[in-house]
Amino acid sequence: MVESKWHKKARLNIIDYYKNGGYTVESSHQDKKIVMFRDEPSRSNFLSDADIAVINDNNIVKIIEIQQTYRPKEIVGIIKTTDICNKCKIDDKIYSLSNVELTIALKKDKEKSKKPIQMQLIKDNIKLDGCLRSFHFEEVV
Repeated sequence: MVESKWHKKARLNIIDYYKNGGYTVESSHQDKKIVMFRDEPSRSNFLSDADIAVINDNNIVKIIEIQQTYRPKEIVGIIKTTDICNKCKIDDKIYSLSNVELTIALKKDKEKSKKPIQMQLIKDNIKLDGCLRSFHFEEVV
């Protein structure tokens, strides 16, 4: 899939932010794939992928998904499939996922809308019981 101009700008800004903070940052858009699984990495156990993985001390501490749309069913799908995963593969390296923070970077909404209400409903009603310790939304210009 072709990366939009907005998505690329957001991705590069996020990467720079975390690299400047001293983290190792991997991105699915640099000839790499960040793929997440349950138990053993295989096609049948593949559940999700991510735009960015932030790594500290050889552990993935944050997964970042960049979304241009606010469709609640897509947002819930990202959160729950990520939470179900317990392994992540980047190139040939496999990481265990535990106590990870998920950030969903959303395109800033230009007008008043129902989006903040929907995002709050999601935050209030999703229970995490897998690899995620938390998730949050961040608007990106």
